[in-house]
Amino acid sequence: MNKKLFIDPSGTGTTGICIVGSEITFLKCENKDWKEHFKKILELVKEYSFDTVVYEINNYVGPVNRGRDIINLLKLFAAIDTLAYYFPGLKVNTVSAKQTQQMKEQIRNKEKGIAGLNYQRGKAWTYQDKNISVHEVDAFLVYWIWKGNNYDTNK
Repeated sequence: MNKKLFIDPSGTGTTGICIVGSEITFLKCENKDWKEHFKKILELVKEYSFDTVVYEINNYVGPVNRGRDIINLLKLFAAIDTLAYYFPGLKVNTVSAKQTQQMKEQIRNKEKGIAGLNYQRGKAWTYQDKNISVHEVDAFLVYWIWKGNNYDTNK
């Protein structure tokens, strides 16, 4: 199985990262500068030679959200999209933030479940009994949604 990178991006906060290969690894990048988030993603792409990068995308651009944070997030989206031009064979896909949030809510309400992923009210999310942040959960759900959409036959 080739390694794949799944991202819950943030331009000015915490980017959640989920690396899927023979095992699942969680990382996060915390920084106020969107360029540092992209730098971390770029370092990972170079280090792991991923064949696929999938990130959560949203359309939060409205009159209320026209601040610096959303502009930096849009810059990060664009930077992630350029990876396919610099790494031949790399596929870049997106998953809707709405899908991710719906799935997270269904898991919280015990309407759906994913083996190994647990949520207890008032406590942290865990994956295989290890605490993971909400951003890492979102990156994992990006993977789970992407996997279910049959974008790639080498899952």
